[in-house]
Amino acid sequence: TKEFVINLTDEKLAFATDWCGVRSGEKFDKFKEMNLTKEPANFVKCPLIKESPVSIECKVIDIVEQGSHTMFIADVLSIDADEKLKKNFEKCLKVYKKFIFVCNNGIHRMGNCMNPVFCIIENVSHSMHTHT
Repeated sequence: TKEFVINLTDEKLAFATDWCGVRSGEKFDKFKEMNLTKEPANFVKCPLIKESPVSIECKVIDIVEQGSHTMFIADVLSIDADEKLKKNFEKCLKVYKKFIFVCNNGIHRMGNCMNPVFCIIENVSHSMHTHT
């Protein structure tokens, strides 16, 4: 569909973010495994993560092969934010500092690195997240 959603997650979703980042959606129902709630998007077919404070709906306009990876260039169609964030811009800026993202093999909080990427799930028993 050339559509996707970027979910800006916070520290409460750090484990789920890390876990989903190393699992294939073809092999696992990530929403079910991490107890996440699907929420309909406004402009794209793929769902938003209800627990995510900010979701960005995107439509791919170009795909550029980079050798080691593929870069997707997209238009932002919508930015869906938690109602609490919309009400008070100053609170939004404080929450922004709690967002996490993966970059350069690390999980970062805006402004500083939390952990090397994938390390959060290393010490957790895989049996609690496997299908029976």
